[in-house]
Amino acid sequence: MALFSNKKSYLQPTIYSLLVIAGIIVGFNLKPPIKSRFYQILDIVQTDYVDKPYPEELEEDAIKGMLSQLDPHTTFVPAALVEYTERKVKGNYQGIGVDFIIFQDTAVLTKVYVNGPAFNVGLTEGDRIIEANGNSLIGINATNNKIIESISGTPGSEVKIKIFRKRNKRIIETSIKRGSVSLKSIETFYLIDKYTGIIKIKSFSATTYQEFIYALNSLKKAGMKNLVIDLRNNGGGLLREAIKVANELLNKGELITYTQGRKRKKEVYKANGNGSFKTGRLLVITNRSTASASEILTGALQDNDRAFIIGTRTFGKGLVQEPYRLPDGSSLRLTVARYYTPSGRSIQKPYTKDVEAYRQEIYRRNEKTEADTTEKIYYSTRLKRPLRAGGGINPDFMLTDTLNESEKFEIYLPGLFNSGILDVYILDNLRKEVYTVNNHYKSALQFARSYKIKPTTIKNIIRYLKNNPKYKYLKITPMGENLIRKYIKASIARLCFGEEGYQQVINQEEGLTSRIQLAIMAYDKEFQQLNKN
Repeated sequence: MALFSNKKSYLQPTIYSLLVIAGIIVGFNLKPPIKSRFYQILDIVQTDYVDKPYPEELEEDAIKGMLSQLDPHTTFVPAALVEYTERKVKGNYQGIGVDFIIFQDTAVLTKVYVNGPAFNVGLTEGDRIIEANGNSLIGINATNNKIIESISGTPGSEVKIKIFRKRNKRIIETSIKRGSVSLKSIETFYLIDKYTGIIKIKSFSATTYQEFIYALNSLKKAGMKNLVIDLRNNGGGLLREAIKVANELLNKGELITYTQGRKRKKEVYKANGNGSFKTGRLLVITNRSTASASEILTGALQDNDRAFIIGTRTFGKGLVQEPYRLPDGSSLRLTVARYYTPSGRSIQKPYTKDVEAYRQEIYRRNEKTEADTTEKIYYSTRLKRPLRAGGGINPDFMLTDTLNESEKFEIYLPGLFNSGILDVYILDNLRKEVYTVNNHYKSALQFARSYKIKPTTIKNIIRYLKNNPKYKYLKITPMGENLIRKYIKASIARLCFGEEGYQQVINQEEGLTSRIQLAIMAYDKEFQQLNKN
Protein backbone atom coordinates (compact mmCIF):
# COMPACT_ATOMS: atom_id res chain seq x y z
CA MET A 1 0.00 0.00 0.00
CA ALA A 2 1.12 3.52 -0.68
CA LEU A 3 0.86 4.37 3.00
CA PHE A 4 3.92 2.30 3.72
CA SER A 5 5.93 2.74 0.54
CA ASN A 6 5.48 6.44 -0.15
CA LYS A 7 8.83 7.96 -1.14
CA LYS A 8 7.72 11.57 -1.45
CA SER A 9 9.78 12.93 1.41
CA TYR A 10 12.33 11.87 3.96
CA LEU A 11 10.75 14.48 6.24
CA GLN A 12 7.54 12.45 6.26
CA PRO A 13 7.62 10.84 9.75
CA THR A 14 8.17 14.13 11.59
CA ILE A 15 5.92 16.30 9.44
CA TYR A 16 3.09 13.71 9.48
CA SER A 17 2.81 13.60 13.24
CA LEU A 18 2.99 17.37 13.63
CA LEU A 19 0.52 18.02 10.85
CA VAL A 20 -2.01 15.65 12.39
CA ILE A 21 -1.80 17.42 15.73
CA ALA A 22 -2.50 20.70 13.99
CA GLY A 23 -5.42 19.18 12.06
CA ILE A 24 -7.03 17.92 15.25
CA ILE A 25 -6.53 21.30 16.91
CA VAL A 26 -8.17 23.10 14.00
CA GLY A 27 -10.96 20.52 13.86
CA PHE A 28 -11.95 21.21 17.42
CA ASN A 29 -11.61 24.99 17.08
CA LEU A 30 -8.71 25.26 19.52
CA LYS A 31 -5.61 27.38 19.06
CA PRO A 32 -2.24 26.55 20.56
CA PRO A 33 -1.00 29.15 23.02
CA ILE A 34 2.36 29.25 21.28
CA LYS A 35 3.51 28.46 17.78
CA SER A 36 4.09 24.71 17.76
CA ARG A 37 6.80 22.81 15.95
CA PHE A 38 4.27 21.99 13.28
CA TYR A 39 3.72 25.64 12.41
CA GLN A 40 7.44 26.31 12.52
CA ILE A 41 8.19 23.45 10.14
CA LEU A 42 5.27 24.32 7.87
CA ASP A 43 6.49 27.91 7.64
CA ILE A 44 9.95 26.72 6.65
CA VAL A 45 8.54 24.30 4.04
CA GLN A 46 6.24 26.93 2.52
CA THR A 47 9.05 29.50 2.43
CA ASP A 48 12.09 27.54 1.33
CA TYR A 49 11.00 24.19 -0.19
CA VAL A 50 12.42 23.67 -3.71
CA ASP A 51 8.95 23.23 -5.31
CA LYS A 52 5.63 24.83 -4.48
CA PRO A 53 4.08 22.84 -1.59
CA TYR A 54 0.35 22.10 -1.34
CA PRO A 55 -0.72 22.44 2.31
CA GLU A 56 -4.00 20.53 1.92
CA GLU A 57 -2.24 17.50 0.45
CA LEU A 58 0.40 17.67 3.18
CA GLU A 59 -2.31 17.77 5.83
CA GLU A 60 -4.17 14.75 4.41
CA ASP A 61 -0.94 12.78 4.13
CA ALA A 62 -0.09 13.78 7.68
CA ILE A 63 -3.42 12.52 8.99
CA LYS A 64 -3.08 9.25 7.11
CA GLY A 65 0.46 8.89 8.42
CA MET A 66 -0.63 9.18 12.03
CA LEU A 67 -3.68 6.96 11.69
CA SER A 68 -1.55 4.24 10.09
CA GLN A 69 0.10 3.86 13.50
CA LEU A 70 -3.21 2.88 15.13
CA ASP A 71 -5.26 0.07 13.56
CA PRO A 72 -6.29 -0.94 10.01
CA HIS A 73 -9.84 0.40 10.35
CA THR A 74 -9.29 3.89 11.76
CA THR A 75 -9.48 6.05 8.64
CA PHE A 76 -9.70 9.62 7.40
CA VAL A 77 -12.26 10.30 4.66
CA PRO A 78 -11.87 13.49 2.56
CA ALA A 79 -14.99 15.66 2.32
CA ALA A 80 -15.60 14.78 -1.34
CA LEU A 81 -15.80 11.05 -0.54
CA VAL A 82 -17.76 11.09 2.72
CA GLU A 83 -21.18 10.70 1.09
CA TYR A 84 -19.93 7.95 -1.22
CA THR A 85 -18.36 5.92 1.58
CA GLU A 86 -21.56 6.14 3.64
CA ARG A 87 -23.96 5.23 0.85
CA LYS A 88 -24.10 1.49 1.62
CA VAL A 89 -25.18 2.06 5.19
CA LYS A 90 -27.73 4.68 4.20
CA GLY A 91 -29.46 2.40 1.71
CA ASN A 92 -29.23 5.16 -0.91
CA TYR A 93 -26.81 7.70 -2.31
CA GLN A 94 -26.79 10.85 -4.40
CA GLY A 95 -25.35 10.52 -7.87
CA ILE A 96 -26.15 9.22 -11.34
CA GLY A 97 -26.83 5.58 -10.40
CA VAL A 98 -23.94 3.55 -11.79
CA ASP A 99 -21.21 1.14 -10.68
CA PHE A 100 -17.93 0.97 -12.57
CA ILE A 101 -14.50 -0.62 -12.71
CA ILE A 102 -11.25 0.89 -13.98
CA PHE A 103 -10.06 -1.09 -17.00
CA GLN A 104 -7.13 0.01 -19.16
CA ASP A 105 -7.19 3.52 -17.68
CA THR A 106 -10.91 4.02 -18.35
CA ALA A 107 -14.03 3.72 -16.19
CA VAL A 108 -16.29 0.99 -17.60
CA LEU A 109 -19.90 0.90 -16.36
CA THR A 110 -20.67 -2.53 -14.91
CA LYS A 111 -24.12 -1.67 -13.55
CA VAL A 112 -26.67 0.99 -14.41
CA TYR A 113 -29.42 1.09 -11.79
CA VAL A 114 -32.86 0.63 -13.34
CA ASN A 115 -34.86 3.88 -13.30
CA GLY A 116 -31.84 5.77 -11.99
CA PRO A 117 -30.60 9.04 -13.54
CA ALA A 118 -28.07 7.37 -15.88
CA PHE A 119 -30.60 4.73 -16.94
CA ASN A 120 -33.16 7.38 -17.79
CA VAL A 121 -30.84 9.12 -20.27
CA GLY A 122 -29.86 5.85 -21.97
CA LEU A 123 -26.52 4.86 -20.46
CA THR A 124 -25.91 1.10 -20.44
CA GLU A 125 -23.44 -1.40 -19.03
CA GLY A 126 -20.21 -1.37 -21.02
CA ASP A 127 -20.21 2.38 -21.68
CA ARG A 128 -16.89 4.12 -20.94
CA ILE A 129 -16.88 7.43 -19.07
CA ILE A 130 -14.29 9.64 -20.75
CA GLU A 131 -15.26 13.12 -19.55
CA ALA A 132 -17.37 14.90 -16.92
CA ASN A 133 -18.10 18.64 -16.98
CA GLY A 134 -15.30 19.13 -19.48
CA ASN A 135 -12.69 17.33 -17.35
CA SER A 136 -10.94 14.29 -18.80
CA LEU A 137 -11.45 11.05 -16.86
CA ILE A 138 -9.16 8.78 -18.87
CA GLY A 139 -5.49 7.90 -18.56
CA ILE A 140 -3.90 9.25 -15.40
CA ASN A 141 -7.20 10.89 -14.50
CA ALA A 142 -9.03 7.57 -14.39
CA THR A 143 -8.93 7.06 -10.63
CA ASN A 144 -11.78 5.91 -8.42
CA ASN A 145 -11.69 9.06 -6.34
CA LYS A 146 -11.74 11.47 -9.30
CA ILE A 147 -14.56 9.65 -11.03
CA ILE A 148 -16.63 9.41 -7.85
CA GLU A 149 -16.11 13.12 -7.16
CA SER A 150 -17.14 13.96 -10.73
CA ILE A 151 -20.38 12.01 -10.90
CA SER A 152 -21.60 12.36 -7.29
CA GLY A 153 -23.48 15.41 -6.09
CA THR A 154 -26.66 16.80 -4.62
CA PRO A 155 -29.99 15.66 -6.14
CA GLY A 156 -31.15 18.01 -8.87
CA SER A 157 -27.66 19.20 -9.84
CA GLU A 158 -26.49 18.37 -13.35
CA VAL A 159 -23.32 16.81 -14.69
CA LYS A 160 -22.37 16.77 -18.37
CA ILE A 161 -21.05 13.34 -19.26
CA LYS A 162 -19.21 12.19 -22.36
CA ILE A 163 -19.11 8.44 -22.89
CA PHE A 164 -17.65 6.07 -25.47
CA ARG A 165 -19.91 3.21 -26.55
CA LYS A 166 -17.52 0.58 -27.84
CA ARG A 167 -20.00 -1.78 -29.46
CA ASN A 168 -20.85 0.82 -32.13
CA LYS A 169 -17.79 3.05 -31.67
CA ARG A 170 -19.82 6.16 -30.82
CA ILE A 171 -19.05 9.07 -28.55
CA ILE A 172 -22.19 10.30 -26.79
CA GLU A 173 -22.60 13.50 -24.82
CA THR A 174 -25.48 13.96 -22.41
CA SER A 175 -26.49 15.88 -19.31
CA ILE A 176 -27.60 13.88 -16.29
CA LYS A 177 -29.56 15.31 -13.40
CA ARG A 178 -28.26 13.68 -10.26
CA GLY A 179 -30.75 12.01 -7.96
CA SER A 180 -31.15 9.75 -4.93
CA VAL A 181 -30.45 6.14 -5.87
CA SER A 182 -31.87 3.33 -3.72
CA LEU A 183 -29.58 0.43 -2.86
CA LYS A 184 -31.08 -2.85 -1.68
CA SER A 185 -29.14 -5.02 0.73
CA ILE A 186 -31.36 -8.05 0.04
CA GLU A 187 -31.96 -8.71 -3.65
CA THR A 188 -32.09 -12.49 -3.48
CA PHE A 189 -34.38 -14.83 -1.55
CA TYR A 190 -36.02 -18.03 -2.80
CA LEU A 191 -36.82 -21.65 -1.95
CA ILE A 192 -34.04 -24.04 -2.89
CA ASP A 193 -36.30 -27.00 -2.13
CA LYS A 194 -39.84 -27.48 -0.81
CA TYR A 195 -39.03 -26.50 2.78
CA THR A 196 -35.69 -24.67 2.66
CA GLY A 197 -35.43 -20.97 1.93
CA ILE A 198 -32.32 -18.88 1.41
CA ILE A 199 -31.89 -15.15 2.04
CA LYS A 200 -28.78 -13.43 0.72
CA ILE A 201 -27.81 -10.30 2.71
CA LYS A 202 -25.22 -8.21 0.84
CA SER A 203 -24.66 -5.63 3.58
CA PHE A 204 -26.33 -4.12 6.63
CA SER A 205 -27.83 -0.78 5.65
CA ALA A 206 -30.61 1.34 7.14
CA THR A 207 -33.24 -0.76 5.34
CA THR A 208 -31.83 -4.28 5.91
CA TYR A 209 -34.11 -5.34 8.76
CA GLN A 210 -37.20 -4.18 6.89
CA GLU A 211 -36.05 -6.06 3.79
CA PHE A 212 -35.23 -9.15 5.88
CA ILE A 213 -38.70 -9.27 7.42
CA TYR A 214 -40.28 -9.01 3.97
CA ALA A 215 -38.12 -11.85 2.63
CA LEU A 216 -38.69 -14.00 5.73
CA ASN A 217 -42.47 -13.60 5.64
CA SER A 218 -42.57 -14.29 1.90
CA LEU A 219 -40.65 -17.54 2.32
CA LYS A 220 -42.75 -18.64 5.30
CA LYS A 221 -45.90 -18.10 3.26
CA ALA A 222 -44.35 -20.28 0.54
CA GLY A 223 -43.92 -23.13 3.06
CA MET A 224 -40.40 -22.57 4.38
CA LYS A 225 -39.42 -24.57 7.48
CA ASN A 226 -35.63 -24.33 7.25
CA LEU A 227 -33.83 -20.99 6.80
CA VAL A 228 -30.40 -20.37 5.26
CA ILE A 229 -28.89 -16.89 5.66
CA ASP A 230 -26.14 -16.28 3.11
CA LEU A 231 -23.56 -13.77 4.41
CA ARG A 232 -20.80 -14.52 1.92
CA ASN A 233 -18.99 -11.34 0.85
CA ASN A 234 -21.04 -9.25 3.31
CA GLY A 235 -18.55 -6.70 4.63
CA GLY A 236 -20.86 -5.43 7.38
CA GLY A 237 -22.51 -2.05 7.87
CA LEU A 238 -24.87 -0.87 10.58
CA LEU A 239 -24.62 -2.81 13.85
CA ARG A 240 -28.20 -1.96 14.83
CA GLU A 241 -29.56 -3.69 11.71
CA ALA A 242 -27.55 -6.87 12.38
CA ILE A 243 -28.83 -6.85 15.97
CA LYS A 244 -32.43 -6.49 14.75
CA VAL A 245 -31.99 -9.51 12.46
CA ALA A 246 -30.43 -11.53 15.31
CA ASN A 247 -33.38 -10.56 17.52
CA GLU A 248 -35.76 -12.24 15.08
CA LEU A 249 -33.92 -15.54 15.57
CA LEU A 250 -33.07 -15.70 19.30
CA ASN A 251 -35.02 -16.25 22.53
CA LYS A 252 -35.68 -13.58 25.14
CA GLY A 253 -32.64 -12.65 27.19
CA GLU A 254 -30.09 -14.36 24.95
CA LEU A 255 -26.99 -12.23 24.49
CA ILE A 256 -26.34 -10.98 20.96
CA THR A 257 -23.08 -9.11 21.47
CA TYR A 258 -21.33 -6.63 23.72
CA THR A 259 -18.79 -3.89 23.07
CA GLN A 260 -16.12 -2.44 25.29
CA GLY A 261 -13.27 0.06 24.92
CA ARG A 262 -10.78 2.10 26.90
CA LYS A 263 -13.08 5.14 27.02
CA ARG A 264 -16.33 3.29 26.31
CA LYS A 265 -18.33 1.48 28.97
CA LYS A 266 -19.44 -2.06 28.31
CA GLU A 267 -22.57 -2.03 26.17
CA VAL A 268 -24.70 -5.17 26.12
CA TYR A 269 -27.27 -6.18 23.47
CA LYS A 270 -29.83 -8.90 24.23
CA ALA A 271 -32.80 -10.38 22.36
CA ASN A 272 -36.22 -9.19 23.53
CA GLY A 273 -38.05 -12.41 22.67
CA ASN A 274 -40.34 -10.88 20.04
CA GLY A 275 -38.65 -12.59 17.09
CA SER A 276 -40.67 -14.45 14.46
CA PHE A 277 -38.26 -17.33 13.65
CA LYS A 278 -36.98 -18.56 17.01
CA THR A 279 -37.45 -22.23 16.14
CA GLY A 280 -36.76 -24.20 12.99
CA ARG A 281 -33.47 -25.21 11.43
CA LEU A 282 -31.15 -22.29 10.79
CA LEU A 283 -27.94 -22.29 8.74
CA VAL A 284 -25.59 -19.37 8.05
CA ILE A 285 -23.16 -19.39 5.12
CA THR A 286 -19.92 -17.45 5.53
CA ASN A 287 -16.62 -16.94 3.75
CA ARG A 288 -13.41 -15.00 4.33
CA SER A 289 -15.06 -11.78 3.13
CA THR A 290 -17.82 -12.00 5.75
CA ALA A 291 -16.89 -9.18 8.12
CA SER A 292 -17.89 -6.82 10.93
CA ALA A 293 -21.68 -6.69 11.51
CA SER A 294 -22.01 -9.99 9.60
CA GLU A 295 -19.63 -11.60 12.06
CA ILE A 296 -21.64 -10.18 14.97
CA LEU A 297 -24.75 -11.92 13.66
CA THR A 298 -22.87 -15.14 12.90
CA GLY A 299 -21.19 -15.23 16.32
CA ALA A 300 -24.44 -14.56 18.16
CA LEU A 301 -26.21 -17.44 16.42
CA GLN A 302 -23.29 -19.85 16.82
CA ASP A 303 -22.57 -19.04 20.48
CA ASN A 304 -26.24 -19.46 21.44
CA ASP A 305 -26.43 -22.83 19.67
CA ARG A 306 -29.13 -21.40 17.43
CA ALA A 307 -27.53 -21.84 14.01
CA PHE A 308 -25.12 -24.17 12.25
CA ILE A 309 -22.40 -22.17 10.48
CA ILE A 310 -21.25 -23.50 7.11
CA GLY A 311 -18.56 -22.09 4.83
CA THR A 312 -15.07 -20.84 5.67
CA ARG A 313 -13.60 -18.69 8.47
CA THR A 314 -14.80 -15.10 8.41
CA PHE A 315 -12.55 -12.06 7.94
CA GLY A 316 -12.02 -11.12 11.59
CA LYS A 317 -13.06 -7.46 11.82
CA GLY A 318 -14.27 -6.77 15.34
CA LEU A 319 -13.45 -3.10 15.91
CA VAL A 320 -16.09 -0.43 16.50
CA GLN A 321 -15.63 2.81 14.53
CA GLU A 322 -17.25 6.07 15.58
CA PRO A 323 -17.49 8.88 12.98
CA TYR A 324 -16.32 12.40 13.80
CA ARG A 325 -17.39 14.95 11.18
CA LEU A 326 -14.85 17.78 10.87
CA PRO A 327 -15.74 21.41 10.01
CA ASP A 328 -14.56 21.11 6.38
CA GLY A 329 -16.94 18.19 5.74
CA SER A 330 -14.30 15.47 6.00
CA SER A 331 -14.67 12.64 8.49
CA LEU A 332 -12.55 10.70 10.95
CA ARG A 333 -13.69 7.13 11.61
CA LEU A 334 -11.98 6.32 14.91
CA THR A 335 -11.88 2.89 16.53
CA VAL A 336 -13.32 3.28 20.04
CA ALA A 337 -14.19 -0.26 21.16
CA ARG A 338 -14.16 -3.97 20.30
CA TYR A 339 -17.01 -6.38 19.57
CA TYR A 340 -17.33 -9.62 21.54
CA THR A 341 -19.54 -12.65 20.94
CA PRO A 342 -21.81 -13.99 23.73
CA SER A 343 -19.14 -16.50 24.81
CA GLY A 344 -16.58 -13.70 25.16
CA ARG A 345 -14.64 -14.23 21.93
CA SER A 346 -13.07 -11.19 20.33
CA ILE A 347 -13.89 -11.24 16.63
CA GLN A 348 -10.89 -9.08 15.69
CA LYS A 349 -7.94 -10.91 14.17
CA PRO A 350 -4.39 -9.86 15.12
CA TYR A 351 -2.92 -6.89 13.25
CA THR A 352 0.30 -4.92 12.91
CA LYS A 353 1.02 -1.55 11.29
CA ASP A 354 1.35 -3.28 7.91
CA VAL A 355 -2.15 -2.75 6.48
CA GLU A 356 -1.39 -4.63 3.25
CA ALA A 357 -0.26 -7.73 5.17
CA TYR A 358 -3.41 -7.47 7.28
CA ARG A 359 -5.66 -7.41 4.22
CA GLN A 360 -3.78 -10.19 2.43
CA GLU A 361 -3.95 -12.51 5.45
CA ILE A 362 -7.23 -13.97 4.20
CA TYR A 363 -5.40 -15.30 1.13
CA ARG A 364 -2.66 -16.95 3.17
CA ARG A 365 -4.85 -18.96 5.48
CA ASN A 366 -4.31 -22.69 5.53
CA GLU A 367 -5.53 -25.66 7.54
CA LYS A 368 -2.50 -25.64 9.83
CA THR A 369 -3.07 -22.02 10.83
CA GLU A 370 -6.79 -22.51 11.39
CA ALA A 371 -6.21 -25.60 13.52
CA ASP A 372 -3.65 -23.93 15.76
CA THR A 373 -4.00 -25.62 19.14
CA THR A 374 -2.56 -22.61 20.98
CA GLU A 375 -5.80 -20.67 20.41
CA LYS A 376 -7.94 -20.15 23.48
CA ILE A 377 -11.11 -22.24 23.48
CA TYR A 378 -14.49 -20.78 24.43
CA TYR A 379 -17.79 -22.62 24.83
CA SER A 380 -21.32 -22.13 23.53
CA THR A 381 -23.98 -21.09 26.02
CA ARG A 382 -26.32 -24.09 26.05
CA LEU A 383 -24.53 -27.16 24.68
CA LYS A 384 -21.05 -26.06 25.78
CA ARG A 385 -19.66 -26.81 22.35
CA PRO A 386 -15.98 -25.78 21.99
CA LEU A 387 -15.55 -22.60 19.91
CA ARG A 388 -12.19 -21.49 18.55
CA ALA A 389 -10.99 -17.94 18.85
CA GLY A 390 -8.06 -16.21 17.15
CA GLY A 391 -10.03 -13.84 14.94
CA GLY A 392 -13.16 -14.31 12.87
CA ILE A 393 -15.82 -17.00 13.24
CA ASN A 394 -14.86 -20.57 12.37
CA PRO A 395 -17.60 -22.63 10.68
CA ASP A 396 -19.13 -25.81 12.09
CA PHE A 397 -19.21 -27.35 8.62
CA MET A 398 -16.67 -26.52 5.88
CA LEU A 399 -18.03 -25.40 2.50
CA THR A 400 -16.07 -23.64 -0.23
CA ASP A 401 -17.09 -22.42 -3.66
CA THR A 402 -14.95 -21.18 -6.52
CA LEU A 403 -17.04 -18.19 -7.57
CA ASN A 404 -17.21 -16.55 -4.16
CA GLU A 405 -13.67 -17.51 -3.14
CA SER A 406 -11.16 -16.26 -5.73
CA GLU A 407 -8.35 -18.50 -4.44
CA LYS A 408 -8.80 -21.11 -7.15
CA PHE A 409 -8.97 -18.40 -9.78
CA GLU A 410 -5.58 -17.17 -8.60
CA ILE A 411 -4.15 -20.68 -8.72
CA TYR A 412 -5.37 -21.58 -12.20
CA LEU A 413 -5.79 -18.10 -13.72
CA PRO A 414 -3.40 -15.78 -11.86
CA GLY A 415 -4.34 -12.11 -12.06
CA LEU A 416 -7.35 -12.74 -14.25
CA PHE A 417 -10.24 -12.67 -11.79
CA ASN A 418 -9.57 -9.24 -10.29
CA SER A 419 -8.42 -7.56 -13.51
CA GLY A 420 -11.96 -7.01 -14.82
CA ILE A 421 -11.02 -8.35 -18.26
CA LEU A 422 -13.71 -11.06 -18.23
CA ASP A 423 -16.38 -8.56 -17.18
CA VAL A 424 -15.39 -6.19 -19.98
CA TYR A 425 -15.35 -9.01 -22.54
CA ILE A 426 -18.90 -9.97 -21.61
CA LEU A 427 -20.14 -6.39 -21.86
CA ASP A 428 -18.42 -5.81 -25.21
CA ASN A 429 -18.95 -9.12 -26.96
CA LEU A 430 -21.83 -11.11 -25.45
CA ARG A 431 -24.66 -8.60 -25.62
CA LYS A 432 -26.44 -10.65 -28.31
CA GLU A 433 -26.26 -13.64 -26.00
CA VAL A 434 -27.95 -11.58 -23.28
CA TYR A 435 -30.80 -10.74 -25.66
CA THR A 436 -31.13 -14.44 -26.57
CA VAL A 437 -31.31 -15.45 -22.90
CA ASN A 438 -33.96 -12.82 -22.16
CA ASN A 439 -36.10 -14.20 -24.97
CA HIS A 440 -35.76 -17.88 -24.04
CA TYR A 441 -35.68 -18.08 -20.23
CA LYS A 442 -38.50 -16.86 -18.00
CA SER A 443 -36.71 -17.15 -14.66
CA ALA A 444 -33.25 -17.15 -13.14
CA LEU A 445 -33.80 -20.67 -11.79
CA GLN A 446 -34.73 -22.01 -15.23
CA PHE A 447 -31.63 -20.36 -16.69
CA ALA A 448 -29.37 -21.72 -13.91
CA ARG A 449 -30.61 -25.28 -14.45
CA SER A 450 -30.74 -25.37 -18.25
CA TYR A 451 -28.41 -22.85 -19.88
CA LYS A 452 -25.02 -24.04 -21.12
CA ILE A 453 -22.13 -21.93 -22.38
CA LYS A 454 -21.19 -22.85 -25.95
CA PRO A 455 -17.67 -24.29 -26.50
CA THR A 456 -17.09 -21.65 -29.18
CA THR A 457 -17.73 -18.92 -26.59
CA ILE A 458 -14.94 -20.28 -24.38
CA LYS A 459 -12.59 -20.58 -27.37
CA ASN A 460 -13.28 -16.97 -28.36
CA ILE A 461 -12.60 -15.78 -24.82
CA ILE A 462 -9.31 -17.67 -24.66
CA ARG A 463 -8.31 -16.20 -28.03
CA TYR A 464 -9.20 -12.75 -26.71
CA LEU A 465 -7.04 -13.31 -23.63
CA LYS A 466 -4.11 -14.54 -25.69
CA ASN A 467 -4.25 -11.36 -27.77
CA ASN A 468 -3.72 -9.36 -24.60
CA PRO A 469 0.05 -9.02 -23.95
CA LYS A 470 -0.52 -9.50 -20.23
CA TYR A 471 -2.04 -12.96 -20.72
CA LYS A 472 -0.22 -14.04 -23.89
CA TYR A 473 1.67 -16.81 -22.09
CA LEU A 474 -1.02 -17.74 -19.59
CA LYS A 475 -1.54 -21.50 -19.57
CA ILE A 476 -5.24 -22.20 -19.38
CA THR A 477 -5.88 -25.75 -18.12
CA PRO A 478 -9.20 -27.62 -18.33
CA MET A 479 -9.82 -26.51 -14.73
CA GLY A 480 -9.15 -22.91 -15.78
CA GLU A 481 -11.59 -23.25 -18.68
CA ASN A 482 -14.23 -24.60 -16.31
CA LEU A 483 -13.77 -21.63 -13.97
CA ILE A 484 -14.14 -19.23 -16.90
CA ARG A 485 -17.28 -21.06 -18.02
CA LYS A 486 -18.86 -20.76 -14.56
CA TYR A 487 -18.01 -17.10 -14.26
CA ILE A 488 -19.33 -16.24 -17.72
CA LYS A 489 -22.60 -18.04 -17.04
CA ALA A 490 -23.06 -16.30 -13.67
CA SER A 491 -22.25 -12.90 -15.18
CA ILE A 492 -24.73 -13.34 -18.04
CA ALA A 493 -27.35 -14.30 -15.44
CA ARG A 494 -26.62 -11.07 -13.56
CA LEU A 495 -27.13 -8.98 -16.70
CA CYS A 496 -30.41 -10.76 -17.45
CA PHE A 497 -31.92 -11.38 -14.01
CA GLY A 498 -29.98 -9.14 -11.65
CA GLU A 499 -28.25 -10.29 -8.48
CA GLU A 500 -30.72 -13.13 -8.00
CA GLY A 501 -29.62 -14.62 -11.32
CA TYR A 502 -25.95 -14.40 -10.39
CA GLN A 503 -26.49 -16.07 -7.01
CA GLN A 504 -28.72 -18.83 -8.37
CA VAL A 505 -26.10 -19.76 -10.97
CA ILE A 506 -23.37 -19.83 -8.32
CA ASN A 507 -25.48 -22.01 -6.05
CA GLN A 508 -26.46 -24.32 -8.91
CA GLU A 509 -22.93 -24.67 -10.30
CA GLU A 510 -21.41 -25.32 -6.87
CA GLY A 511 -24.06 -27.86 -5.84
CA LEU A 512 -25.14 -25.76 -2.88
CA THR A 513 -28.49 -27.52 -2.46
CA SER A 514 -26.91 -30.92 -1.83
CA ARG A 515 -24.34 -29.39 0.50
CA ILE A 516 -27.06 -27.65 2.48
CA GLN A 517 -28.89 -30.95 2.82
CA LEU A 518 -25.72 -32.50 4.28
CA ALA A 519 -25.37 -29.50 6.61
CA ILE A 520 -28.99 -29.93 7.80
CA MET A 521 -28.20 -33.55 8.69
CA ALA A 522 -25.15 -32.35 10.62
CA TYR A 523 -27.31 -29.68 12.27
CA ASP A 524 -29.79 -32.32 13.49
CA LYS A 525 -26.99 -34.47 14.87
CA GLU A 526 -25.21 -31.55 16.58
CA PHE A 527 -28.36 -30.07 18.09
CA GLN A 528 -30.35 -33.27 18.76
CA GLN A 529 -30.25 -32.64 22.51
CA LEU A 530 -31.87 -29.22 22.06
CA ASN A 531 -34.38 -30.62 19.59
CA LYS A 532 -35.51 -33.18 22.18
CA ASN A 533 -36.08 -30.39 24.68
